[in-house]
Amino acid sequence: SGGPVLRLKPETAAQLAGLTQAKVVMFATSWCPYCAQARELFAANGVRYVEFDIERDHEEARFQKEVLRLGGGVPTIVIGNRLVMGFDEKQIAAGLKE
Repeated sequence: SGGPVLRLKPETAAQLAGLTQAKVVMFATSWCPYCAQARELFAANGVRYVEFDIERDHEEARFQKEVLRLGGGVPTIVIGNRLVMGFDEKQIAAGLKE
């Protein structure tokens, strides 16, 4: 996409590790079409990930808003320490290769 690569600060990554040890984490909603595209991309590539539904789990929504300091935009995908905002196939693919 040509946009900047966003990275988690070490302290933020440590807090996320308190929620899950997964390398790939997606903050999503059930109805979001871009979240569906990300799910399809992960499935097609055999990527194991943890999904946090920010509408069903208030703690995960709070984490996205207060710790990641993001609004409720979805999908928000964390791959390692790379933060991908929205469905950006190139950024996701680059993160998976790291």
